[in-house]
Amino acid sequence: MGRSSELFDERLQESGRSMKECTTSADKCRKFGLKVSCYEDSGYHYCIIDSKVPIIESHEKYLCEKIASHLVSFIGCAKNILVVGLGNRHISSDSLGSNAVKYIVPKHGRRGVAAITTSVRALTGVAAYDFVHALVDRLDIDLVIMVDSLCANNPNRLCASYQIHDEGIVPGGGVDNDQKTICSRTIGVPVIVIGVPMVVYASAFGVKDYPDMIMTPKDIDILSNKISRIVGNSINMATHHMTYETSRRYNENIF
Repeated sequence: MGRSSELFDERLQESGRSMKECTTSADKCRKFGLKVSCYEDSGYHYCIIDSKVPIIESHEKYLCEKIASHLVSFIGCAKNILVVGLGNRHISSDSLGSNAVKYIVPKHGRRGVAAITTSVRALTGVAAYDFVHALVDRLDIDLVIMVDSLCANNPNRLCASYQIHDEGIVPGGGVDNDQKTICSRTIGVPVIVIGVPMVVYASAFGVKDYPDMIMTPKDIDILSNKISRIVGNSINMATHHMTYETSRRYNENIF
């Protein structure tokens, strides 16, 4: 479970910079309850797409299209892509990565896409970094997309904020269980991270007696499954340039 982008927000505020809110299709974004903010800091790029919870089925297509359109700008011309799902599939609030990978179309057209889930070191005995580093070398990967549940500081972003950036990720960093950073510097190829806050510290709600307590929505099972599907379909649309309907049909045939 990684850290949410509130840390980046705070860093920008400290530096006196401000986010650039995207104005493209602003009216349509408001109609579907979305707010898109993009910014650059220290050479890294960040995009935060805030949505409403619960996610209305009729709005899901537009949300996927919006996420995919921003992912495309991060992916560029990469030909061999590795999609990695982080987290523990046995814990609903930490299963976003492993569940999203189930929806990935492995190959469609000229671009090759491989998808794996690393689970967690407590179950496998292998750190996520070691999994990724070995596969990048073995499969001649030129871009990695990491999917992970995040831990939020702001309760308003809980299960509602799709965060994309190219800074890399520290698996377990959101719950103070840091491992080796997975980023372009450590594995040698660009790394894109897409995550959604699935838990929040109780302190965000003013609970001071239990500072280390982590909270999650009571319907986290339903939310996790829906958000995983949204992330998976968005990645398919971005990597294979397929439509939302094509991605959905593929997964309906599989499941």
